Amino acid sequence: MPAPRLRVQQAASAQVVTAPSQKSIEDLLAWARKQGTSTDKVSISTAVEDGRPILVAAKDLGAGEEALTINDAAWLSPATVAKSSIGKAVAGLEPWLQVALLILAARNGAASDFAPYVSSLPAQPQTPLFWSNEQLRMLQGTQLLDSLAGYRCVIRHTQHSPTGSASGPAAYSEPTCRAARRKQAAHTEPHECF
Repeated sequence: MPAPRLRVQQAASAQVVTAPSQKSIEDLLAWARKQGTSTDKVSISTAVEDGRPILVAAKDLGAGEEALTINDAAWLSPATVAKSSIGKAVAGLEPWLQVALLILAARNGAASDFAPYVSSLPAQPQTPLFWSNEQLRMLQGTQLLDSLAGYRCVIRHTQHSPTGSASGPAAYSEPTCRAARRKQAAHTEPHECF
């Protein structure tokens, strides 16, 4: 049976996102338990609106009671990257780039303690960072658009740096990123970082 599909509507277009399977959520919970996370307060159920598997509280919880606490060992961070099979190869890169490369390595079959977690992530993130210019126009005049301009500048210029770093002479310049934000705020043509 094919995986259930969700329809996510954004701007003038719609994107289809494949929901995680029951098995991928079971594998994710098993991985979380292996990392020291107690999962006895959650269970897998089915969403009424579209039939996708979801996590729900296994019992009534009191106000402020935690349903799930993720152990530090299960966090993707530069410290966990350093302990991984790619740790030495990515040492010295920006922390966010180290984590991104660990996710890519795990997604592409490299031995990783994070493989069950990574396989539960969507193939295409549905965040504004990856929206089209048309979709971003809906954010005109918001602080989010200003923040996205800065993030996109850092990412774009990090891609062009021989060290994968956003510092040093090959990196982005703050005036360039400020120009991107000004163009967006002025409702003019998108800057190169968009």
